[in-house]
Amino acid sequence: MPGKPRVVGYALLPVDLGVLDIRWHLVVNFKGKISYSPIGNGADKTQKVLLEAEGVEFTNKGKINEMRLFW
Repeated sequence: MPGKPRVVGYALLPVDLGVLDIRWHLVVNFKGKISYSPIGNGADKTQKVLLEAEGVEFTNKGKINEMRLFW
């Protein structure tokens, strides 16, 4: 859903990601950053680890270097 990362994020909150094979970690905000949230139960930190494991690099301000990788 290009242009709707917040909606996708809210839709994924109740989903058991341990059961479904959804690449949820690819959803970032419009600024090219991970959206940190107190209701995310640590998923934001997991998201960064998963993205880095796929070779995604971040600037020192937390922005993804290569936004061309995303929609």
